[in-house]
Amino acid sequence: MNNENLKELIAELKRRNLKVATAESLTCGLIGATLTSVSGASAVVRGGYLVYCDEMKNAALDVPKEMLEQFTAVSEPVARAMALGALRKTPGADIAVAVTGYAGSTGGLAPDADKGLVYIGIACNFNVVSGEKQENVSVSEHRFPGEREDVRNETVNQAIAKIQDLLALKM
Repeated sequence: MNNENLKELIAELKRRNLKVATAESLTCGLIGATLTSVSGASAVVRGGYLVYCDEMKNAALDVPKEMLEQFTAVSEPVARAMALGALRKTPGADIAVAVTGYAGSTGGLAPDADKGLVYIGIACNFNVVSGEKQENVSVSEHRFPGEREDVRNETVNQAIAKIQDLLALKM
């Protein structure tokens, strides 16, 4: 994500008076750090949750323990719950982006073939067509190649792109 695109995103969020929250597992704050690297981001970034372990996903974002046990932390349902949790628990947030995945070796948690598997959830509190108040959430699955930092960096880029895509849909 280049700096000009970030500046445009922050300006568009300001123009629409939309506020963003993050919920980050594998990126552990990189999305928030990237968004706030742009001057003026404090007007639109509300904050974020660093939820690297399952206990934090449950405690901070209300991701059900049963869901984590049934599907594992790296799953579509958990990314969905993380995005909704961040949206609901962050005062003033209109949009929340959440990421969970395996940046590198899974350490026995999953087959190493899952290295680079990432789920990105994006939730908003408005109907993207009408603008009316209504919670919406979508999740996408990705498989990013490369080493740990490559996967984390591409996750950041794609998560921010999801915010841009959402704004492109909103009238």
